[in-house]
Amino acid sequence: MAEETVLPTLHNCVESKEAWLHLLTPQMRGVFFEQDFHSCLRFNLCAHKSFVWARYYNKPRKQPSTSVHRVEQDHVWPRPPFGLICLNVDMAVSPNTGMGSAGGLFRDNDGRWLMGFNKFLGITSPLFAKLWVIYISIKVAWDNGFEYVQVQSDCLDTIKLLLDPNRVCSSLSLVRAIDLYRRKCWLTEITWIPCDANKPTDNLAKSITSLPFVVSILEESPDYLRPMLAEDTSVSLY
Repeated sequence: MAEETVLPTLHNCVESKEAWLHLLTPQMRGVFFEQDFHSCLRFNLCAHKSFVWARYYNKPRKQPSTSVHRVEQDHVWPRPPFGLICLNVDMAVSPNTGMGSAGGLFRDNDGRWLMGFNKFLGITSPLFAKLWVIYISIKVAWDNGFEYVQVQSDCLDTIKLLLDPNRVCSSLSLVRAIDLYRRKCWLTEITWIPCDANKPTDNLAKSITSLPFVVSILEESPDYLRPMLAEDTSVSLY
């Protein structure tokens, strides 16, 4: 009953059509209304062309800005747009030993903890540590079925590499590997945030408890992070 009445209604009734006309771009309208709704669903799920999300995804993106933020907002965690999961990432490299570590945490739009991870990277450079943490983070996101993800990083130089129009032929293999992952059937965006807005992840990256080179998944937030996470939720920006 639901399959034969509800789904066609979402596609064909007058009120639904008016809603779709507001959501779809002109180029998408013909494809959407010429196909039956089941074909639209398959197209949506298999071809990474969700009509609502594609309209969002195709909007001009703000490039990472090097402009100075207002001081009172430098420490404030920016919530992701509604429907996106926030993935904060950070890394640490010891200037004395060259040993690096990575950390990341997943939160919903309300700041609720979903999961976290950290990983020992071994001897590495700051640039490669920044790339490694993003690669590991999006792999963890993909493996756990997070389909709409906003990656927040305070590493502006790395973000520029990952948003470069020529990233597909970058001389850095990690840049190419990250770009390949992002081309899978999901939505990911990468955005810059100030260091002071990324403190929980910075602490997570520096608190390695796992075996070398093993990704340690944290289902529950560690006690030492909870005050910072609570502060983020109370003062975060939309």
